[in-house]
Amino acid sequence: MNLRKVATDSAVSGLRTVLSIVRGIAVIAIITNELNAEAYAAWVSAFAVVSLVGSIGALHLHGALIRYRPKDAYSETVFADVLCLALGAATLVTAGLVGLGSIVPLSSLVDGADDLFAPVVSLVAITVVSKPIFNYPRSVEHVKIYELLVGLRLIGEIVGIAVSIYIYESLTLALWSVFAVIALLSLTILVGYRPVRGLPSPSNFRTYLTYSLPMVPKGVGSKLLTDADKLLLLYFLTPNHVAVYAVAYSLASQLGNLTAPLNSTLYPTVISAWERDNKTELRSLYTSILRGTVLIGIPAAVGLSILSRPLLTLMSTSDLASKAYLYVPILSLGFLSQALDEPLRYLVNAANENQKLAVITVTSAACNIVLNVVLIPLIGIQGSVLATIASQIVITVYLSVYAVRTIQVSFSLGIVSAAVQGTAVMVVVLMVLPVGGVVDRVVLFPIIGVGVYIASLLFLGTISVHDLQAFKSTFME
Repeated sequence: MNLRKVATDSAVSGLRTVLSIVRGIAVIAIITNELNAEAYAAWVSAFAVVSLVGSIGALHLHGALIRYRPKDAYSETVFADVLCLALGAATLVTAGLVGLGSIVPLSSLVDGADDLFAPVVSLVAITVVSKPIFNYPRSVEHVKIYELLVGLRLIGEIVGIAVSIYIYESLTLALWSVFAVIALLSLTILVGYRPVRGLPSPSNFRTYLTYSLPMVPKGVGSKLLTDADKLLLLYFLTPNHVAVYAVAYSLASQLGNLTAPLNSTLYPTVISAWERDNKTELRSLYTSILRGTVLIGIPAAVGLSILSRPLLTLMSTSDLASKAYLYVPILSLGFLSQALDEPLRYLVNAANENQKLAVITVTSAACNIVLNVVLIPLIGIQGSVLATIASQIVITVYLSVYAVRTIQVSFSLGIVSAAVQGTAVMVVVLMVLPVGGVVDRVVLFPIIGVGVYIASLLFLGTISVHDLQAFKSTFME
């Protein structure tokens, strides 16, 4: 296992993660400031539908592409096979949505949302088809190109949304601009790579579907975890409540991105090590990932909570920020848990035990929906917050136990203790700083906080100067 390659690929992925964060913040700022909170609720609801239905229709075929691309027996037709299956799935899902839309119009959930139906259906279709296309570079281990393409997509979406809202004040046009960006980049990949090298081979379809279909419940469960709460809030409460929750959720969810830079390269890396039965390398890799996530995640969660109100004020409106910031500290716990479990999922994938992952994800999603249905009528937004934390912790506990049993990952509680102590010192220093302005706090607190926290870890002996030099040589050179 080339750990340096994992690290450098992850660094490139980190840039894409930053762009993803910027996109999320930009969308909130543009829509809430130029339109209103209700418009942002409509946007969130539209993408909840795209995300959920697109996940069902995609059939996790991009996972099958990555899993089987390196095999000589499938090297010539695998992409054509997967793309053919994706096109068929997109056709069926689109037909289903059109039929459902004729029965239950979007305006029954969000006033004036009927104009969004056509772009939403089109986005679902392009999502299903584009997943294997975008993942083709990743399947041939061109991770940096994959990240570049995703980064270009994010930039294109930001520009398209900004133009649509600032100039035309149209959510519908903003959705069409996202569709256009995805379609254009998908075409670019097909032209540049020319991955279709022959006609599809139906005899291979069973192999791909046997691998991918057990992952569909997992994918649907994951989307239910992230999107069902917003749709249920819209059903039980009002679009304004959805906007408040979605803004807080958007900020806190950035903690879940702590390990996101690893995802693109970790999947093929873990599968390769597993097939060589090299559990020693896997144990070393995952021990390092868990150690790093804890050391970075704890101060990040606390720092995000401290800065939640000024950040939300800059991201949205003062009115939304004054309500949403209260939920950020609690939501942060759930998303820190998510950052811990994301890399662990690839162990289950590598062991071809996708059914287990599907079962725990669906169980967690069911828990999330039940808690939302019970708690939202009783305590409002707080009910969705508690449901999010509880359901995420269920997954994290299960995957942690699985990792311990499978590759004997070890983890020292001393790391947690050091992170807590360093974070406590950081908080004390930040609280006594004579900084009052919103922008000043957002700019200065992270810089000073990181410096104080690293100094605390050096003093405690948790990290050393050598660790910092090794980090620099791996990521900076």
